[in-house]
Formats: sequence, structure tokens, C-alpha cells
Amino acid sequence: MNKGVAALIIIFVIGGAAFLMVYRNAFLGLGELENGITYTGEQRMIAMTEGCMEEALLRLRRSATYTGGTLQITGGSCTISVTGAGSNRTITTTARMAGTSPYCRQIESQVTRTGFTITLGTWVEKTNWVTAC
Repeated sequence: MNKGVAALIIIFVIGGAAFLMVYRNAFLGLGELENGITYTGEQRMIAMTEGCMEEALLRLRRSATYTGGTLQITGGSCTISVTGAGSNRTITTTARMAGTSPYCRQIESQVTRTGFTITLGTWVEKTNWVTAC
């Protein structure tokens, strides 16, 4: 009878240890999945914000009276603001992902417009990509 009880205890101990390993690994996998989603969101925000800044530079090059606007992009939107007068301008782009996502990013650039030539002075990230803009 003692041999049967000892074998049963060993089976429970080994089974419990196996269950804990599987349980721990399952949560590690979920953490890695969340990190991957966060990284993808960050890369999208970088592309959206920088793309909007490039669009603003092109539009300002074509027209000295360009003051900005809102662009609808797949997966979100971007707001462009152009301030200043004469040859010195400040361009601010703010991109937000669609839906209830907290992802947003903002860039501010100082540029000089001379004729149809745009000279980029500064390019500064104003907010972190996960903070409210």
C-alpha cells in the first residue's frame, strides 16, 4: 500500500510542476505578443508622422500661403499646422491612430522657404508616441 501512495504523490508532484511550467510559458508568450503589437504601433506612428511632415514640406514648397490641414491616412489621421510669415515657418504635424488607440506622435520643424526651395532647420519630436498629444 505504501508503494502506491508514494507513486501517487510523485505523480502529483511531477504533474503540478509540469502544469506550473506550462502556465508560466503561456504568460510569457502573451507578454511577447503584447510587445510585438506595441512595436508595430510605434513603427506605424513614425511612418505616419514623418510622412505627414514630408507632405507639409511639399505643399509649402508649392504654395507660400499653405497653412496646414487634416489628412486622412489608412489607419489614422494627421493634423498639419504651418505658422509664421515670410521665409521662416514652423510646421507641426500630429498623427493619431484610428479608434481608441492611445498612439499619437508629434513633430515640429523650423524651415526656411526661399522661392520654391525649402531648407530644413530643425526636426524635433515633441511628444513620445504613447502619450496624449
